[in-house]
Amino acid sequence: MKWFIELSRKFESFSGRYGTWNVVDPVQQTGFSCRGAWHERLRFSRLYLGTSTIKRSFCFKFRSDSSLDLETQLDRFGMVLLNDDLIPPSLQRRAIRVPRIVSLQIDLPESSIEFLENLPADRRHQVKRCVAHGYRVEYSKGIEFCQEFIEEYHAPTVHHSHGEEVVGVSTKQLREVFRTSNAEFMRIFKGDQCVLAGVCIKDSHVYRLYKTGWLRGDMRWLRDGLQTLRVWNGVLRAMELGCSQLDLGGTLPLLDDGVFNYKMRWNAKVDPTRRIWGSHYLLIDPAHRSVQSFFQRHSMIVYDAENGMCVCSGARPEELKIRRGVLHRLSGWWRLASPQEAEERGLVKEPANGMPSGWFVRELL
Repeated sequence: MKWFIELSRKFESFSGRYGTWNVVDPVQQTGFSCRGAWHERLRFSRLYLGTSTIKRSFCFKFRSDSSLDLETQLDRFGMVLLNDDLIPPSLQRRAIRVPRIVSLQIDLPESSIEFLENLPADRRHQVKRCVAHGYRVEYSKGIEFCQEFIEEYHAPTVHHSHGEEVVGVSTKQLREVFRTSNAEFMRIFKGDQCVLAGVCIKDSHVYRLYKTGWLRGDMRWLRDGLQTLRVWNGVLRAMELGCSQLDLGGTLPLLDDGVFNYKMRWNAKVDPTRRIWGSHYLLIDPAHRSVQSFFQRHSMIVYDAENGMCVCSGARPEELKIRRGVLHRLSGWWRLASPQEAEERGLVKEPANGMPSGWFVRELL
């Protein structure tokens, strides 16, 4: 069954070169069109449609220029999702480029005491509580633990946490990471049992928390605060190795995402220079009801017309509980205006104000 799933995903990605997948919620009759990777389709089924119960249909197209077909689907659904290599040149200036993943990093102070004092009160309490539980931490190099880490820790954890959306790492890929970088395992023990394991990489002045997993994906260890203990020990290890930054790993570019918010409360900031995960494009009709609803529910980090990272949202910055530090390195905040506001301001749907789509109004941070 696993090989069949992998084959169907590859077919879905490849077929985007010859047509579009229409993804529809059969109950609400809302949807979007998609050309590209399967995991973007899964993600936007959840984000844009709010459901994983969907119907899909494939429309094969003979024409090499697909702009007119995409315009038709845009009028119908309000949103078209495209891989970065499948956007027609004639539509590039109108397409919003979205990073698949963003990096959140902590600037480390001189001492761990100073770092702890600057955390929110509830996070300081979590750290102290986890440390008091008496877990033991060990660090080790070498590839001997790679297969056990993938099978017993990483794979069951990401499957439990992210389901079909996850893009995991194989034992072969992990061994290559250890061969080509300064990587080590962080293992957290309760007694003699390793209950959480993670891969960490020292990259110049940055210590990166790369992959992780708790034993057999058992949520008990997550509820016991072991992720907090992992980050705290990452801070201590980074300082011990002389690093000035701790990278908390890749995160979805959604300010309302639970993982994003968890990392934000470590006083982390978005690193707009780390762009190793690729991107995809969104064509939107800003007047469409589903698009308006989407941006009211989700605030998303995207690229502006100058290739800087910014936020697109249906809300103003002060309406969301975003720590100001996390926005420090972003180029700005753009709010999608309502149809009434767009009419009152005389806004156009064409690219305007430094954004690939119209109806976005710049807000002060």
